[in-house]
Amino acid sequence: MRAGSVRQENGGQENGVQGNGGQGNGGQGNGGRRCRAVASRLLHLRLLEAAVCLAIACGSVATAAAAPAPAVPSLFVVSASPRGSSANLFAVNPGRALRRLTTSKAEQTDPALSPDGSEVAYVQAASPNCLSCPSTIWVANADGSNAHALTHSQQGVVDYDQNPSWSPDGTQIVFSRSTVSSYELYTVAASGGTPHDLFVPGVSPAWGPTRIAYVAPPPESAGPGALWTISPDGTDPTKITTSYIVSPTWSSKGALAYLDQAPEAKPILVVLTGSASHQYQLPFAEASSLSWSPDDRELAIVARSSATAPADVYTITDAGKTLARLTTNIGALGATVGD
Repeated sequence: MRAGSVRQENGGQENGVQGNGGQGNGGQGNGGRRCRAVASRLLHLRLLEAAVCLAIACGSVATAAAAPAPAVPSLFVVSASPRGSSANLFAVNPGRALRRLTTSKAEQTDPALSPDGSEVAYVQAASPNCLSCPSTIWVANADGSNAHALTHSQQGVVDYDQNPSWSPDGTQIVFSRSTVSSYELYTVAASGGTPHDLFVPGVSPAWGPTRIAYVAPPPESAGPGALWTISPDGTDPTKITTSYIVSPTWSSKGALAYLDQAPEAKPILVVLTGSASHQYQLPFAEASSLSWSPDDRELAIVARSSATAPADVYTITDAGKTLARLTTNIGALGATVGD
């Protein structure tokens, strides 16, 4: 029986009222005794009710627990170019339309929300088609206001600053800086300042609860790379695995996820928890970005359903069992999740 049917089943008739009160049984004497019994019962119930109310007021009886607050839909900040122009930042909640956060002719990619959701770091380049133009790390409020550059190009050098990732306390950002001949990891204060070179060759850094994960690309332009982790000061490098690794990301509890995107193959979601490795085949032609929500409920992934389809944002929940499409044909270049 469903919960909604309980009221109907118990509401058919009042228990015993109609049967015992239809007529007197034994004349007025019995009726008088019944009246006194009813009065005694009513007095007992009133006294019991008063005792319960007094106990609640004194705090000795636990009141009913408040109903849990409804889950707040996650906020996604997406880098996208819906009309084929330069990619800008947009916000979207599940079931709602895109809401533009920035309006710029510059290319804005790699969004990363701060741990408290108040700010977003991203990469900005002068133009999507300018291969010789540097890219720098920017920070803005989560609504797109107060945008400002956090890193700057060095004199006479073309730097490509990419892949910003926040420290758990929101005070620092790790990113990769590459030139035509090198790539290294740097950290910079979220409030601004001179970037600090970790002297670690790598790209796609992801700052986790205690360590920073990153990808060491292969010596050649193609082939599998290696997933490593280091301490936040750049020491204690530890190799995790070798594969076609894309976009590592940490959960708040220390699980490390990444995409295994081998050439001409559908991507695989890999989640490392302790010494265990869990793999989930994804139904996409290509995937390029992965981001864990702060409460670990879901992963946001940027992927193409076919080789020629525009990239969109999807969510993965229930340990890889549930996949939901969040956007449609927006040309997504990156996504990050916040509360």
